Amino acid sequence: MTRTTTILTIGFFLSCVPLVTAQPANDDCADASIVDAGTIPFSTVGATTDGPEVCAPYEADVWFRFRPDQGGTLIVSTCSPALTFDTVLSIFVNRNQRCDNTPLACNDDAIDPNCPPSGSTVRLVVRSDRTYLIHVGGFDGRTGSGELTIRLCPGDFDGDGSVALTDLALLLQELWFSVSANCGIEACGTDLDGDGDVDLVDVAILLSLFGTYCP
Repeated sequence: MTRTTTILTIGFFLSCVPLVTAQPANDDCADASIVDAGTIPFSTVGATTDGPEVCAPYEADVWFRFRPDQGGTLIVSTCSPALTFDTVLSIFVNRNQRCDNTPLACNDDAIDPNCPPSGSTVRLVVRSDRTYLIHVGGFDGRTGSGELTIRLCPGDFDGDGSVALTDLALLLQELWFSVSANCGIEACGTDLDGDGDVDLVDVAILLSLFGTYCP
């Protein structure tokens, strides 16, 4: 066999072998990437499906784990010019390390003029004593890449997009209960300094945030 024939044979063989795409490191819920607030690049190319039913049909998902350091409103989005596919975005509470809970929030297509039609956005009131799982899947099995944006709006305890009197009332309610009950044992949702209790320090932090708008 000549050298030319050998090269042609090898080339034909390689063209017949399907390319295997590596799975993302956070392909499974148990391997969810630990992330902080900010912008996180991601890809679902090569991902398998490892999540429960949510608000829209999906396949090929990836997972992220986020623990807020303050109570407030969590805003998670895939609305980025870098997005190349149609996403389905869900958030779960990471209770007992399980990944098959009912989602606390879910969105397929965000109603937002600043978001691509295929992007997703969820808003959720969160507590500083809980860990949350963020789940990104591809609508009807679509795959691609994008950027996950995570923002926390501390002090917005009612999820209305601003820190106002209602939020102060919720904090004062838990402050009262923390006097008669121990919020260090039964953690409070309005804990702003992350010490496991609601006290005057949290009131001071909320007052410093008063009037903050969280779009």
